[in-house]
Amino acid sequence: MTTLTEEWFFKELDSTARRQYRCFVAEMFLRADQSKYFVCFRPTKNNQGAADPYACRYLQIDLEDVEAAFKDKKLTSAITKNLEELETLS
Repeated sequence: MTTLTEEWFFKELDSTARRQYRCFVAEMFLRADQSKYFVCFRPTKNNQGAADPYACRYLQIDLEDVEAAFKDKKLTSAITKNLEELETLS
């Protein structure tokens, strides 16, 4: 079951990834111990610079950061710093 927090976070993360890194969120799930989210990103079709259009990049994002982002309705600095790793996909 998806929570409001997860729904908001997925949309916000996907929007940011598309706008800033020409990637999209392909999947997102909570680890078994429920401490972090695993998020898979892939390059968008219009990402001409992607060396491999089928490449993917998994990032781990702390549950605390997701909850803080939802509370403030903006991605935390820790999350945005984590997203910088997506530059390797574009």
